[in-house]
Amino acid sequence: MKATIFFIVLHLLSGSLLAQFADDFSSPALATHWQGDVDKFTITDGRLQLNDSSPASSNTSTLYALAPVSMTEATSWRLQLQNDFAPSTSNFTTIYLSTNVPPLPGTSFNGYFLKIGGISGAEDAVQLYRQDGASSELLLSGAAGSVANEPVLLGVQITRTTAGEWQLETDYAGGEDYDLEVSTTDATYPTGLYFGFGCRYSSSRNMAFFFDNVVVDPIVVDTDAPAALSVSPLSPQSIVITCNEPLGDASLDPANFLVDNGIGVAQNVTFDGVDRSRLVVNFSTVFTNFSSYSLLVSGLSDIAGNVSLTQELPFQFLLPELPVPGDLWITEIFPDPTPVVGLPDAEYVEILNTSNKPLQLGGVTISTGSTPRALPDIVLLPQTYLTLCPTDAEADLGVNGLAVGVPSFPALTNGGDDLLLAAADGTVLVSLVYDASWFRDDLRAAGGYSLELIGLDAPNDCPGNWGASLAQAGGTPGQQNAIWGQSTETAPPSLLRAFANDATTITLTFDDVLDSSLEWIDFVQLSPAVTIGDALLHADRQSVTLFLSTPLAENVVYEVRVLPGIRDCLGNNSSEASTAFVGLAVSPQPGDLIINELLFNPFTGGVDFVELYNPGPRLVSLSGLRLRNNAITSGTVGTVVEQDFVVLPDSWVVLTPDPANILSNYTVPHPANLLENELPSLPDDEGNLTILNAAFEVLDSLNYTDDWHNALLSDKNGVSLERLRPDQASQNEGNWHSAASSVGYATPTGQNSQFRDGQPETGADFLRFQRATFSPDGDGFEDVLEVFYETPNAGYVGQFYIFDTQGRLIYTPNRLALLPGTGTFLWDGVTNESKRAPIGIYILFAEIFTPEGDVIREKHPFVVAGKLD
Repeated sequence: MKATIFFIVLHLLSGSLLAQFADDFSSPALATHWQGDVDKFTITDGRLQLNDSSPASSNTSTLYALAPVSMTEATSWRLQLQNDFAPSTSNFTTIYLSTNVPPLPGTSFNGYFLKIGGISGAEDAVQLYRQDGASSELLLSGAAGSVANEPVLLGVQITRTTAGEWQLETDYAGGEDYDLEVSTTDATYPTGLYFGFGCRYSSSRNMAFFFDNVVVDPIVVDTDAPAALSVSPLSPQSIVITCNEPLGDASLDPANFLVDNGIGVAQNVTFDGVDRSRLVVNFSTVFTNFSSYSLLVSGLSDIAGNVSLTQELPFQFLLPELPVPGDLWITEIFPDPTPVVGLPDAEYVEILNTSNKPLQLGGVTISTGSTPRALPDIVLLPQTYLTLCPTDAEADLGVNGLAVGVPSFPALTNGGDDLLLAAADGTVLVSLVYDASWFRDDLRAAGGYSLELIGLDAPNDCPGNWGASLAQAGGTPGQQNAIWGQSTETAPPSLLRAFANDATTITLTFDDVLDSSLEWIDFVQLSPAVTIGDALLHADRQSVTLFLSTPLAENVVYEVRVLPGIRDCLGNNSSEASTAFVGLAVSPQPGDLIINELLFNPFTGGVDFVELYNPGPRLVSLSGLRLRNNAITSGTVGTVVEQDFVVLPDSWVVLTPDPANILSNYTVPHPANLLENELPSLPDDEGNLTILNAAFEVLDSLNYTDDWHNALLSDKNGVSLERLRPDQASQNEGNWHSAASSVGYATPTGQNSQFRDGQPETGADFLRFQRATFSPDGDGFEDVLEVFYETPNAGYVGQFYIFDTQGRLIYTPNRLALLPGTGTFLWDGVTNESKRAPIGIYILFAEIFTPEGDVIREKHPFVVAGKLD
């Protein structure tokens, strides 16, 4: 008579006994150590047989038992099996040699198994696999086709040495006369807990699997009691206890678990899924975050039946929560680390947990308009800063405060970028669009200094809530900002400009980021009156589109009035109304726009500008306007105006690549008319500026030279050339002069300091003055003598001289030259010796030669005036 056998080997190994697991299935009933689908297996004639009485079309049944093994001893597994079918992908056998969890269908485990067949036809073999969670890897394979035919009779023995060498031995007659087939080495999983059978079968194979004479030698018999290793929070009312080994069902008694500080005895206990080494313990009372507790745990029993004594495990309940909008703020941005001032040469973004919750950042992403990058699985405590940076900069930046490297950290553009933090489900946590103007400090914006948030009283994405770091090192990663708590600017927002996109929409542009809660219909009026149907604040929060219920009339200038009470994102409230003018515009035609002022030789560190003037009467759109320097073939020959801007009659617009630079160097009476736009290259000595409309029609053209400046200027840098008269020809040296010193040497967006109006005195003389007195002192008032002449027909040649009252030649305005029909020349009071003419009376003498050979001579007195010393 057969008997189930357990042989005990009489020596100890690390507190455990070595024994042998064996079952020859001689008992009429299945032994109790087998678990799994026990109702689908039976004992028939001393063999284990699959016996599924109600199979489906496709089935998997598993039987397993506890059989712990270890590489500390050489181990062998042997058994005999019979399959009354030819294996296929739908019908095959699995022998689970060693697994860390019960090998139930659909369960991921780590360990090793044999697969008998299941390939297809002549390829079916005995194969050894390693299982790595949800994936598996083939380690060795017996002879192809050895288990391909019906019936499969197999005796198999597989052994593993202490070095991890595996050997497969088989007897294809189903006995124990083994032949060595193949070997391999793998020591990935040195221990395992379970042995078992797996049957994969169709409905017709429900009784065709047989097993016998199972031996696992040796097994490790556990004699040590289990122990709880750690406690971690799972939910406000549950904890997870991690133990040093899998536990038995007796461990699930709630009375085994008691927590102090009013929590009490557990309500229920379960295993953490299939992992029997982790217990989920639920309580009826809610834990308090950041509070300390003590857990008393007793009566833990392992699978071998060893029972633990009472343990006390102190722990702090710290349950991280997923962040929601408002929990995280971006508090510092370091887009340009060079030149290095004191910080590591690495970009970074600092965030702050402003909530009272520990936040789980795993799954949160950071992006700058490109692929989002996931943050590491880290918990950020309340009111704690964290620096996000490239992985290779984590150690260097961690010296200053808490830092974590983000793989493939997104690049931060120096001049500005979109910056976005998002939750794992895509919810936007923080979004802002920074740019270099947020520094409010041109020197620090050039590199080496970070952008810092001032405080939490204004929105995170409000430019006025940011500034350049004042820290000596250039920034404060992981620490409170150097400018934290400073006063923010208090200037209220104001309307910059208005533009009619079409007859029924108007876009308003403001000089600041606005409060997004305002109802704009209540704050805007149009004159002549037009009803506003709706208003929309744009994403940049600096522009608002008005949707009109009635269309605008053509060639009518409307006043847009924004009433007091609008707020910027800092909460600064306007107390005065602001206005702009708007109307339906047309593309400019010749005569609609002229060049009015030109700065082609700026200060060191300054920029060029071009001022255009609309003499009227039409409203002119700049969109599509082209600017060219036709005198050059390299450099920037031409640019295009892409902004939607309307130049009203009798008004000016200035184009420059850097409006902030112009604002900082000159008085700008109408900042709304100062537009950012690239210019063609404008050389400092001489060049050309031509403006064309979108249809490439020339609107105006000017060939300039620095000789047109006042000869007594010691430094021409930063001095603009101004047009005197809009109605006179552009290409006329006498119609241009240096801007006056009294206005700062330029008048962008305002009337020129050298502007002239009125007509010259009339009479029969060939030469005429507008004014016979001038004061060449650079104060912008009558700085030049303006002389007009007009010839009755072509062919006149003339030469002009200026004498003092003693008859001495002081200045020769021109050499003998063919005169145009009408002309102007200027005298700025500079003599032929490049000296300033003294105050006094002078004579303008002209010799005019007619085509008929006659000579006309004229003398005209005038006065050089000035202040007496």
